[in-house]
This record gives sequence, structure tokens and C-alpha cells, in this order.
Amino acid sequence: MKKEVILISIIFILVSTAALAISEQIIETTLQFKAITSPKTEANILANITFFPKNTNSQQIENTKITPEPEKSIITSNEILVLYKNTNEFNTKIINKIKINPTPIEITTANYPLKIYENLKQYLEADEFINSNNENIINLANQLTNNLTSEYEIAFELGNWVYKNINYNLSTISDPTKKDSIWVLNNKQGTCNELSILLTSLLRAKSIPARIVEGFARSSTSWDAENQGFSSIALIGKEWIPHSWVEVYFPENKQWLPFDPTFAQLGYVDENHIISKYSSKINEPSIKYEWESEKETTIIPEEPKFSSTLIEQTEITSNVKIKINPIINQISPLSFLPVRIEMENPNSYYVPITLQLKKAPMNTKENIKPILLKPDEKRTEFFLFPIPKVEDVTTTAEIVDNYNNIYNFHLEISEKYKLIRKAEAMYIIEKLKREFLLNNFDEINLNCQPERNNIQPGEKINIVCTITNNQEEPINNINLCISTQCKSFNLKNKATEEITLRLKNPENEIEIVAEKENKQKFQFLKINLIENPPLTIKSFQCPKIISLNENSTLLLSLEATKPIKDIYLNIEGMEVIPINAFEGKNEVIIPVQGSYFTDKEGYIFSYILYRDEDNQYYENYDSCLIKTDKYQLKEKIIHAFSRFFTFINN
Repeated sequence: MKKEVILISIIFILVSTAALAISEQIIETTLQFKAITSPKTEANILANITFFPKNTNSQQIENTKITPEPEKSIITSNEILVLYKNTNEFNTKIINKIKINPTPIEITTANYPLKIYENLKQYLEADEFINSNNENIINLANQLTNNLTSEYEIAFELGNWVYKNINYNLSTISDPTKKDSIWVLNNKQGTCNELSILLTSLLRAKSIPARIVEGFARSSTSWDAENQGFSSIALIGKEWIPHSWVEVYFPENKQWLPFDPTFAQLGYVDENHIISKYSSKINEPSIKYEWESEKETTIIPEEPKFSSTLIEQTEITSNVKIKINPIINQISPLSFLPVRIEMENPNSYYVPITLQLKKAPMNTKENIKPILLKPDEKRTEFFLFPIPKVEDVTTTAEIVDNYNNIYNFHLEISEKYKLIRKAEAMYIIEKLKREFLLNNFDEINLNCQPERNNIQPGEKINIVCTITNNQEEPINNINLCISTQCKSFNLKNKATEEITLRLKNPENEIEIVAEKENKQKFQFLKINLIENPPLTIKSFQCPKIISLNENSTLLLSLEATKPIKDIYLNIEGMEVIPINAFEGKNEVIIPVQGSYFTDKEGYIFSYILYRDEDNQYYENYDSCLIKTDKYQLKEKIIHAFSRFFTFINN
């Protein structure tokens, strides 16, 4: 009696948030297939295996061994046939020595639309799972990429959209029916199979040849204590699990490029991927069993198992230049951290980059940022990284790229710092993008800083700007503006000018612009507004009416919530008065002569400069209204003549 059964491997893997450095490796792999007869009966079992490590541009098979040795075997590039006789168990291992080279393929040009040859048309077809002819799929693909004229950029944009918008979810594994791309798009979830199906559909909707790749990838799961289950966020680990991703064909280069929307590796895959099968369709079998037995029996297969041993490893380097600039270094838990990333690709070909925020208090999908750099491109990007609820921590945060280059920056997380919600962080980024895009005054450098770091609402503040002329020629009639206040100035060749603008009631963020005709240089300055300063002026009391020939006093009532020191009081027109360090309440009595108010009738201002126990400088001010006796005209005239003759004699 002869029977046949088809086994389609279940392909799934937990989503990775680890963008480990790509490296060249030599590994020995073992792929085990196991099946038993039921009831247990001896049979001749023939297996047609199409799911095994393939010889490709990125992985070279150096040798293949089958154990235990079969009665007969045939090995070709696409299939392995093995026959075992008189056995009740099929248990074979395919052992390979593989050299993996995941260096991204150098694509210099990728013009779109494409010229498609006959042999590629199978990779453009729609089927029951790949719904590339569906109106919603077509509309989405066009909406995401309509302005793009590069195949590489289109494929990257579609892959990035799937990565960011389709949630990895293992719930569909228990359902024996495969989900098509329409279901995945509507439900915004799926396994790596479903993510690959949707990306393939979007690519084919744009008439870009795409195929499903099946194989293995390394992963490790983590327990989610809050949700009491295995987290859908996991790390690349030691365990090999069946996995699938996508390859895109580039006709100009005659190359297939990998795009993995599960791992955010778009234009490359790292050494943690092993290619075992290519498919133009999703439902092609991976192994087929045939058997002969004198008794009635069937075959019960098990899930294939894959393992590897590392023999040799060499890191792959990149000459792409990356500079990380966190916009905020002190932030509250549950905030969103805005980061500016400056990149330069000195190569004549596209370079795909994956950045990951590491040494961070949490590990989420939002900590992974895939980027595609065009040939010879300089670019600035802005990203948001989520900060979880943690205890106060000061750390050196790390952003790591897929070439294991590490970029450090200082980060302090504490509830004493401002909470930056996502909407506010996005607003900050939009302002910075505007600054970056509108800056066309390249002939000058502009650097503005507040005179002090801690400002109280309603307080006046000096903004000190340093402007440098980068040219050999002078630049005239430059306007420097903050709000409605502007100053005009000239810059000699290669000269530097320092200009101070005084601003009242500053906001958290100040827009500063230096402009000349149609050229502008923007800077957005962050101001640290202190809502509750350590020292407050509770009252500033002046005599309501004072005669010019009498003496009086001013009374300043102060209250400090913590120790303050280096206190200096300045009342306009008078000498600076030092005040002893104190904490709590303090009253300062200032003796004054009536003659001091001769030409100061109206509001009198007091100004205090001080430091707290952390050596942070602050200032505060208040005013009081005072009048001189209007009937004392004679005294005013006498006093005026006295000041005049004093001036003449001096």
C-alpha cells in the first residue's frame, strides 16, 4: 500500500527589538526532520525535502552531510530526496557548514518604474493570500509611495510602514487557516508570515517583483509580568525558530534584496537569518513524505528542529558617519525623548541602517529606527524614544547601529524634571525640523544662550547671541530678532559679534532668527522656567509719599524654601547691598534719603541675584509705587541747583 502526505512548516518567530551588529560567520548547522508511523509499523519511507539551507549570495554551503546514512539519497540545489527502508521512524539530520556574509548588496541606482521580464512575472501575481490586486492594498501602496521614483526607497517605505503599523501577535498561530493580506491590513496584526504576506502584496501592487523567503531566525522570549504572558517584544537570542521574510528583485542590478518587516531590517538581514526556501506563493509544501508498508499505517510528522555551532566570526564595518544629539538631557519618567540624528553616507550606493536605543530603562518596538541613506546623502532625522516609569536614574544612554557602532549621550530621568508628553515632543521636533529646513543663511553661524539657566515666569531675561561671519566679505544690514524685538548690525569679514537682547515674559521655547533679505538662520532656544523658585519676595514696601528733605526706609520681606547664599540686592540707582545667607523668612530694611527720589517718582524696582545649595543661580524682582510731595517744589528746585553746582565743581 502506498500513501502520500504533505507537511507545510509552521513559520513564526517573536518580534525582535535587537538590532545586533551584522557579522560574517562560519557555522555548522543541524536541521532535523522526524516522523513516525502510526500504528508503529515498518515501512519504506521516502522524503522529498525542499526546506533546507540554500546556497545563495549571502550564504555559501561548504558541505552537506546526511545522517544516519540513507539507503539512497539525491541532493540538488532545490531538493533533497532520502529513502530509508524497513523502519518505523524517519529521523534524519541534514548537517551543513555554512559561510554567512550579510553585507548589504551595493545598489547604486534603482529607477522606477521597472522593466519586467517574463521570468519575473510569477513574482507579480496575486493569489488567495497575496491580494496585490485588492483596491485597498493598491490605494495604500500608492498613498505611501506616490512621490518616490526609486525602487529601493519604495520598498523601504512599504517595509517600514508594515514594521511600524502591524503589531506582531501570536494569536493567529492557533488558527489553522492562513490569513491573507486583506485580513492583516484590516486587523493590523499577525505573525511574521502575515507581515511578509502583506509586504509582498504592497510591493506587487506597485509592480515590484517580490517573493517570500522561509528559513530560521534566532529569538528569545521574555515574560510580561504586567500582562501575565509572553511578551510580543523579544530579543534576538540563541534559539533558532522558523521564520519568514521578503526579498525584492532589482532588475538594474539583477539582485534580490532581503526586507524583514518583523526585525526592521530593510535592505539587509543579519547573520541571525538562515535561508531555507524561496516561494512565489505562500502555501507551497516544505516536505513531502511517501511510504510503502504491508500493513495499514500513516505518517505523523514533528516540527523541524534547527541548531547551530559558531566556528568563526568577523565583524563587518561601515564608513557611514552618525552624530546623536539628544534635544533634552533631563526628563521625567513616562516622557518621550526627542533626539536629532545627523547622518552622512560617503558611498556611491544606498546604505540601510537600523538604530536601536540601548542601555535604556525599557525595550520597545519604538526604540528601533530603520533608515535608508541614499548615495552620497547627508541627512538629519528626528526621532522620539519612550521613557518608562522608573526610579530616579542618571545613565549613559546608548544608540547602537547594525554595524555595532555605539553613540553615547548623558541622560537623567527623574520626577523633578518636566514631563514631556508625546504631543509636546512632536511639537518640539516639528519646530526643529522647521529650523533645519528654513536655515539657508549659510554665510553665518548663530549661537544664542540665556544669560542664566533658571528663569521665573514674568521675569526679564538677557539672551546673548554670538554671530560669526564665515565669509571673506563683510555682511551688512543683518537683523537679529526675538519676538518683536530686533537689532540691526553689520559683520566684517571673518568677524564675530556678540549681541544681547532683553526679553520679558519668556516662554519655555524662544524662536531666534538672524535674517538678511531672503536668507534666514533659525535657532529655537529652550528656557528652563522655574514655577516655584527657592526664594520669593513676599512684599516690597515703600512710603506712599516722601519729602525730598527727609529720610525713610524701604522694607523687603523675603522667604526661602531652602538654604540660599551669595545674595545681592540692587535697588535701581543705589549701590549693591549684600545679604547674609539664610533659609525661611527674612526682612531687609533699606534706609533711603528723600533726595534719592527727586527724579524717580513712580515705580521703584528691586532686583535680587542669589544661588541655592546646588549652586544654581536665580534672580527675582519686585516693584513698589512711590510719590514725592507735590507741594515741595521749592525743595526740588534747590536740590536740582545743588546737583548742578556739585557737577560743575567736580
